[in-house]
This record gives sequence, C-alpha cells and structure tokens, in this order.
Amino acid sequence: MSALESQFNSVLQKLTEDERRKFSSNGEPALEGDLIVIGNERMLYKFRTIVPSNPDIAKSYGDFANWSVRINALFNHTPPFLRMQLNQMLIDQRQLPSELRRVTVLTPPSAELPQGKTKEVVARMFLNEKLSSDDRARVATVLKSINEYVKTSDKAFFR
Repeated sequence: MSALESQFNSVLQKLTEDERRKFSSNGEPALEGDLIVIGNERMLYKFRTIVPSNPDIAKSYGDFANWSVRINALFNHTPPFLRMQLNQMLIDQRQLPSELRRVTVLTPPSAELPQGKTKEVVARMFLNEKLSSDDRARVATVLKSINEYVKTSDKAFFR
C-alpha cells in the first residue's frame, strides 16, 4: 500500500493546479430529481445516500473507496479528484451511496448531436447488516451487565 501511495503522490505532484481543477467538481452538489449530482463538463457522479446505523461504517467505506480510486487512477488512468471529493462529502456526512452513477461525457453536445454522447456506469449498494435492531439491543444489555457484575472464582461462586 505504501508503494501505491508513493506512486500516486508522485503523479499528483506532477499535475498543475489547472489540471487538477479540470478533473474536480466545478460547483456545489446539486439535486436532479432524487439524485445528488457532483461533477464537471467531462464527468458527473449522480447518487443517492443512506445513513448506516453505525457512523463508523461510512468512514471505513470512504477510506476503502479512496484507496480504490487511487488504484484506478494508477492502473486505468481514471482521474481520481472528483470521486475523492464525493468520498469526502460522504465521510463528512457519515453516509453511504445506495446508488452511484458515473456519467462520462464521450462527446460534448453539438449542433449535429444536441444530447452529446455519454457512458453511464451504475453501482448499487445493498447494505445488509448482520444484526437486527433487537440483536443490537440484546448485545448492549449484555455489555452493560458485564460492567455491573463482579467476576468471581468458581470456588467462590459454588460455595
């Protein structure tokens, strides 16, 4: 991982501020129907979010997503900045993307092709937590009782 991070940082240092800005969001997130949109004229991310029961899950997911986008940047030559902005926004809000659409502009709109040409990749997350809310309540009760009861030896217990 440290070798990948070093390689990634080396690529970042070679980019000019203009090049970075070109591949980052050119504005605040906007709403398009029930999707949040962040992007620029070359690429957009459209997404819905969910709030996990444990906010640490969002942080872990964001860290994983940042590593994933770094690897893609190195091996697939996919600019990471826009996705890293999205990941940071999700981490800050402690949310997960339940649906994520990456729209890449292949051909900008023109007189011959007013809609332009895009490629869309859709990913959906199905969050299935292993414990139900009843199970989590039971675990909390047990953890509380562990602190309330004093440990004793077998000999003392069976007296």
